[in-house]
Amino acid sequence: HVCGAVDAARASISFEAGGSGTLATFWTVNLRAGKTWSKGAGPGADAYATDDYPETARILGAGGSCVISADDPDADPGETDLLKAFRMSAVLAAAAPADGGSWLVEIYADRSVEALEQAEPTVRLLVAEAVRRRAGVASLRSAVA
Repeated sequence: HVCGAVDAARASISFEAGGSGTLATFWTVNLRAGKTWSKGAGPGADAYATDDYPETARILGAGGSCVISADDPDADPGETDLLKAFRMSAVLAAAAPADGGSWLVEIYADRSVEALEQAEPTVRLLVAEAVRRRAGVASLRSAVA
């Protein structure tokens, strides 16, 4: 359980339909409060304009990951403002493109950033593999076995 390993406070899974410029959050868990919710797309969904979050938009377009700290003066203001609104200290975001758009997994910390930084390569690989499997593409394991 990745969230437990990094003492995450919150996590979410979102999807941006190709070229839409809108990231829709499908599932969120608040680990501190023990609450999970799923809204899906459409009315009432949590949706974000990717133009407001340049680093997230970058990884949605190309795949990859990043760790953003709320205290980083060089980070995009949209990213840090959202972290502060969520009362989080940092986010590890990992994205992978798929047919029709890109998936994004975000793992939020309300304490230390270091655990997110250490987990970044592993989470990036897990997200890419999950999206490949969902698309029916041969997994990394079967591609090398």
